[in-house]
This record gives sequence, C-alpha cells and structure tokens, in this order.
Amino acid sequence: MKLVTRILVIAVIFSFVLAACAPAVTPAAPVAPAAKKTIVGLVMKSLANQYFKDMQDGAQKWADANNVDLKPVGIQNETDVDAQIAAVEGLITQKVDIIVLAPANSVALAPVAKKAVDAGITVVNMDVAFDAKALADNGLTGLPYVGPDNRVGSKLAGDALGKFLPKGANVLILEGASGADNATQRTNGFKDSVKEYGMTLVDSLTADWETEKANTVTTTELTAHPDIVGIMCDNDSMVLGAQKAVEAAGLTGKVTIVGFDNIAPVQDLIKQGKVLATVDQFSTVQAVDAIQVGLRMLKGEKVTGWVKTDVKLITAAELGGAAAAAPTAAPAVAPVTVEFWVFSDWASGTAGDLFNTFKKEFEAANPGITINIVGKPGGDIETGTVAGAGTGVEPDVATLGLNFGTTITSTGVIQDVSAQFNAMPDAYKSQFNPAAMKALSNGGKVWGVPFTTYAITLFRNKTILKKAGIDPAAGIKDWADWVSQCDKVKKAGFECVPDMFQDGGFLEDAVSGVGGQNGVSADGKSTTITTAQVQQAIEMIQQMKPYMTQVSNWDQASTDAFTSNKLAFQYCGPWCDGGYIAAKTKNADFDYDYTLIPGATADKFSGTYGGEWIATFKGPRSDAAFKWAAFLADAPQAKRMGTVLGRTVLNNVAMADPEVQKNALAMLGDKATKYVFQDAVWFQFWPLEARQPFTDAIQSVKAGKADAATAAQACIDALNKVLAAGPQ
Repeated sequence: MKLVTRILVIAVIFSFVLAACAPAVTPAAPVAPAAKKTIVGLVMKSLANQYFKDMQDGAQKWADANNVDLKPVGIQNETDVDAQIAAVEGLITQKVDIIVLAPANSVALAPVAKKAVDAGITVVNMDVAFDAKALADNGLTGLPYVGPDNRVGSKLAGDALGKFLPKGANVLILEGASGADNATQRTNGFKDSVKEYGMTLVDSLTADWETEKANTVTTTELTAHPDIVGIMCDNDSMVLGAQKAVEAAGLTGKVTIVGFDNIAPVQDLIKQGKVLATVDQFSTVQAVDAIQVGLRMLKGEKVTGWVKTDVKLITAAELGGAAAAAPTAAPAVAPVTVEFWVFSDWASGTAGDLFNTFKKEFEAANPGITINIVGKPGGDIETGTVAGAGTGVEPDVATLGLNFGTTITSTGVIQDVSAQFNAMPDAYKSQFNPAAMKALSNGGKVWGVPFTTYAITLFRNKTILKKAGIDPAAGIKDWADWVSQCDKVKKAGFECVPDMFQDGGFLEDAVSGVGGQNGVSADGKSTTITTAQVQQAIEMIQQMKPYMTQVSNWDQASTDAFTSNKLAFQYCGPWCDGGYIAAKTKNADFDYDYTLIPGATADKFSGTYGGEWIATFKGPRSDAAFKWAAFLADAPQAKRMGTVLGRTVLNNVAMADPEVQKNALAMLGDKATKYVFQDAVWFQFWPLEARQPFTDAIQSVKAGKADAATAAQACIDALNKVLAAGPQ
C-alpha cells in the first residue's frame, strides 16, 4: 500500500504566513482503526513533568481501546534534544506507521522529522509547533499542527494575576526552554498581560521547564529583587520550583504565582491558596487528537490548517479550594545609604547614565537602601582606601583592580563575604569567570565579586589610513607591517603613533608581542618574564621611534589629534571608546575602528589586560553593600556593561549572550585576554612600584644611557628586587 506521508505543523504567531492563510480544522470523530494494529510512536518531552505523564496515561488508555499499538517515549529532561532525536530515529528503525512528536526544540527536531517522512512514516507535530524556517529548510512546510494557542492560554493566567495584583506590581516571568515555540508563545502571552494590566516586569528568565532550575532562578531573583510580588511560569513544573523558593524565603502569601498545564500537584497548591491559577490544555485529548489526525492521513485524507485544542483557566473556584490571599506588604527596612566609589569614566557620560539606571533599579527593588555613587580615578580609589584604612573614611563598596588585591586585603578593611556569597544559589555563583573567582577566593575567604576586564588595544583612524593609501580591511600582519604602514602615514603628512617611551606601559605591551606572558614564581619572589623578552620588546619599540609624536598616548593631546584626523593610531583601553564615539558625531570625516596591537610575528599580539572586582568594606553597612555588589555583577547588569559600554565582563553567562557577542569591542577585549600580557598577576603580590622598572628601562634607552640589552637586564633585576621584598 502506498502511504501518504505528512508532517503536521503550524506557526503559532501571526508572522507565520501559512497559519494566517490556512483554515482551522476541528478534530473529527474517532476513526475506526483497521483490524491490524496501527503502530504509533508517541514522542514526548520529559516524563519527569507530570503533564507528559498524564498525556502518556491518557493516550495509552485510548490506544488500548482502539486497536492501536502505542509506543510512548520520553526524555530525561526538557532540553535533552539529542535524546529526543535518538528516540525518533529508533522509531524509524522500528518502521512504525505514525510518529506523533512534541519537539523539545522547534528547530533541531525538524531534520529527523524529515528523515521519518522520507522513510514513509506519517509524522504529526503536536504540542510544540515547529519553527517555520526550519520546516522550509527541510521541505516540510504547508501541513497542519495539533495543539493549543499557547499565547492565548498564558494570557488567561497572566490576566488573572493582573486582576489580582495592584497596578505597577513587580513581576517575574520564568520562561521555558529556548528554541521551543510554545515557550516563546506563552512568554509573549504573559507579556501581553503585563502591558494590559500595568504590571512592572522585573525580569524574564529561562528555567528550561525544570522544577529545580525554577527554584534556583526564583531564589536568585527574590534575593536581587525582594519586591517581586508575582511570578508567571511557562509551565507547572516551574511553578513547583518557584513555590518552593517563595516558601523558603518566607514569602508565602506575599508572592503570587500562576502557571500553565494543570498538573495535579499544582491543583493541590491552588486548593491551598498557595498558587493563584493555572491553564489546562487537556494533554490527554491533545495526544488523542494528534493520533486520530495521523490515522486519517494514513488513510489518504488531506488535512490542512491548525487543529486547535482547547485551553481553560483553572482557579480555586473550579477546584473547590480556598482562593489565594492578597499579597501582604514586605517588612520595612531601616534606611541606609551606601557609599559607592567607582572609576571616574563609569560615573559620567553614557557609563554614568547606565550606572544611574542600575542605581534606580536596585533602590526600587531594595526599599530603604540608597546608593551614593562617587566617581574617582582608579589611583585615587586605591590610595584612598589604603590611606583611609581604619579611619572610617573609606567607602562601603568600591570597584578595584584585581592587581590591587593583595595590597588592599592586607590592610584588613575588606569584608570577607564568603557567608553571603556561599548562600547565593548555585546559578548565581557559577556564572563568573573561573580564573577571576579563583583569584578572589583563598583560604576559605571570598573577597568580593568579579566584575569586568579590560585590554589595551589599537584604535585606527581609518580616514588617515585611506589617505595614506592603506586599505583598513587588510589589517596589520605583524610588527614589521605596522612599521611599514607608519612610514606610509608619515609620507602622507600625518603623525603615526604616540610616544612609546613616555612610561613603561607600552614596554609591557610589547613584551607580550614577543611571546612574553606575565607571571610570578611559585614562591612569589621573582618574575617569570625573561631578560631576552624585555630586550626584544625594547628593540621593537626603537623601530617605531621615527614615527612617534612627542606626546604620551595618555595625554589629551593624543586623543585630540586622533579624533581630528592628525594621528593614525592610538592604543588605549575600552574607556576611550566613549570619547571617540562622541567625536564621530561631531566630525563626519572622522572614522575609526579597533584591533589587537600587532606583535613580532603574525601569531603574537602586543598589549596588556587586567580585571576589576567589586569589594565590600567592613562596617555597619556591609550587608547592604554586598547586595549592591552582587546586583551589579549579576548577568543582567553585566550584559548591559557589554552591550552599552563595550566592556568585557567577568561573567560567563553575560559574555555568552548573543547581544553581547554582537558588540565588537567587548569581544575584542575577550580575545585579547587570551593573547596579551596580564598587567599584574591577579591577587599575587604585585605592587604599583613593580611597574617602575619597565619605565626606567625604556626611558634609559630613550635618553641614550643604556642599550636594549643593558636596560632589559636592569629591568628584570629591579623587578625581582621589588618582588623579593614582599609587601611592606
């Protein structure tokens, strides 16, 4: 018998043109199966989810009564896409007649669905719609999908919450797995309710449909935003986790939860008044409808359009339980003002606006805590905290360089926040860069939270390069190529680079360019940088001497020359970019980009990188100060540091965010940390005076007092002497 094979699919949102055009189909009456049993594979998501357990039980009862051989399969967790693909492939091998599939991922399962169709199997898409593009890419467009309108369903629950809470109430959305269409639709439905009822959406985060992940995410969010009074969950498994977190935080009756799926454990919570509502999408009926559609198609019937299944709001009224109590007010907090010292460039301009946004969000979520932001140069923060140690004039919390760690912690003013940090959920603690976290943790203590990293990179004036006959798109191959480009720039009448002899900073950059990596010996008494590396770096800088200005790159005159199309190259950190952006808006002829500073060979790069952390100081406001520090370092804020300011952050969750990865400067900084010279080994003894030997070496060469070899040896000798002396 020739089988007519089909995949049943729909796009749930209006932008899916097919769904907009195809007529809806009402499920037909039960089809009388043939005498020979039809073999149906029912591929669900996690059977740890009561919803799919109920679906399996109901479908099995129907199959047993209707001469259908049902082969139900589930996966271990909601995001185990590979296991679900393997399950479908197993059913293909078994040569089943029909596969009913609720994909864990609306894109990833399309190819194996196509494989089943090509094998002559009728495939029915159920519960979670396939992605329209994935269907088109796999030649599977134009066929129906059996399932509910998830957006309409979630809005029923969202509306119930909106009517229950006061206008402006702070709410949280727990999303399903990324890549699942029903997660997208349910989240959108909740957001529709947020807008309609004037609720304030504090955060919308995935918990991957899982109970434990929902518990972790909710715990973190309630800590960061204690004024959350409503939680909307894309499924009921996450309701169970959220409710557990609310109860553990002592907020039962203060935080109201709604969900989606109508599983028995959530029904019990609704009856007890601990959950407001859920949505029934009738899992058993949905599976049976999908099987029946498959049977009709197997007989040759053409089925088109969206085979919609019902959704219904479930509250205590439907279950005969007690209605949830209106949320009670959170206890009052004694007012406190936290003094926050932050680097000057983060206290003004675009960065200042961003930090003031952080301040407003934090203060709204933490009534009674006021943040006073004080911008200071990094050096002033360092010297001020040391000089003020024990006098009471130090801040409550401050941004500091990781290279300053040993010096400042030795003063005894920094609060060990291990108790507060270790009490945070695993999802919070695991988000940070491991190297930075290791530097901040030793001997059972935690000295703060990682924040950002920076790198000295090369900014290029593209306007000048083009006038000098240099194609900016060609880049810079190595140091010799850079020298050659500078020669062309000079001949075209422009200046090339700032004075590299002014201080030791660029010598450290150039050491990286010859393959040197900063390090301290195991006993902390000497450097691992070699004399030969310093000598070669000095010799590279000497090659650039004919093309240097008489001004340091840190001088405002260099910035002005760069932005007025007089200077071709400027090496600086990401903090310079804000000024360049502003200059570009005023000078249409100014155009620039950025890249890594070239090294001696194509596989090496010059430059330095460092990192910043947020330290809490001892005192009566240390708990409030840590809350602020923890808030700033958390992924939502770290992400904005990357997207808005182009800062590379020490938060792996934020750095993996697609929006951050679109920011070229943030990603360049991330790349630099893998190649260039660490300006000081984090949290090992490396005082500010350890930089002086590099300055002395390069200036002695500039003055003609020493050749490269002699200056390099003197540099290493002086550096080892500083390290051997240890903290004073």
